[in-house]
Amino acid sequence: MINVSLVITSFNHRPYLERLLPKLGELARAGHQIIVTDDASTDGSVELLRANADADMTFRLSTVREGVSAATNAGLALATNDYVALLASDDDLLPGGFDIALAELKRTNADLVFCRPELINDDGVSLRSDIFPAFNRTDSDAFNEDPLSYLISRGNVICASTTFGYRDVFKQTGMFNESLLQLQDYEYWIRAAVTGFNLLISSSCWAQYRVHENNLSRSSNNKRMQLERRSIARSLYRNKGAINIIRKKLASYFPIVNTQDIDSRVLLAWLLLQHVDPILRSEGVMLAYECLADNSHCFELFGLSKLQIWEIANADA
Repeated sequence: MINVSLVITSFNHRPYLERLLPKLGELARAGHQIIVTDDASTDGSVELLRANADADMTFRLSTVREGVSAATNAGLALATNDYVALLASDDDLLPGGFDIALAELKRTNADLVFCRPELINDDGVSLRSDIFPAFNRTDSDAFNEDPLSYLISRGNVICASTTFGYRDVFKQTGMFNESLLQLQDYEYWIRAAVTGFNLLISSSCWAQYRVHENNLSRSSNNKRMQLERRSIARSLYRNKGAINIIRKKLASYFPIVNTQDIDSRVLLAWLLLQHVDPILRSEGVMLAYECLADNSHCFELFGLSKLQIWEIANADA
């Protein structure tokens, strides 16, 4: 039997915690390490956890709101088993979920596996997958073929509560970026892929994602998300690993071009200019203008003129 370290992050989810705790107790008694990190809840979650203190489970109760990244990092720091799973306290695992996830991890030789979660409502009743399309796209094969290119060019399609993989992945990739409040998982998947780990979205399912009015992804601050997307995009051209992978990818598109001689900002700008997300396209435009200020001919190798870049900017204005 395998032993898993399950890290559950929680903030003001008392009704869901009450339903989840009995299942967590069963998993703990089966030999799994259960770590619940509460981010200074104010709805009675802390009192609930204290009342259910169990020698087989670890509760990390913060007195100051630190954010989901800090809560996840605190849990990961306590993980000791070879396998790690992540879960939000308003979500749930399907029966035998660890066995299903492990089988996929071994079958595919992946380092981290995810799945399209079953969507449920407050009462645990299944919902149609098209209610939350981000996690149920039909092009997971395209993601699995080239996770990094997919994440950069098409955005995040991963449900963090389905994460299952080797603890070494988290040790080598590092901690979640605590300066990001909404896109911390997206940035982490990119970083893991850049580090060289194989990410895979499975067709099997082992977790449930609860759709309710307080989902972080539903209560997103659009301006903050825009700033975080820009921050992630900007960090890419300072990441040598990411740029080297992008260089190889572009070399297959432009075999006559020596990408080693091209400014990393130009490479990333070219990629962002083709992004499906207008926010990241606009970041590509801004980055392109910076590059053009230094070298007015820097995009000619890619068949892009100043006028075409200007037209992209106008189309998204």
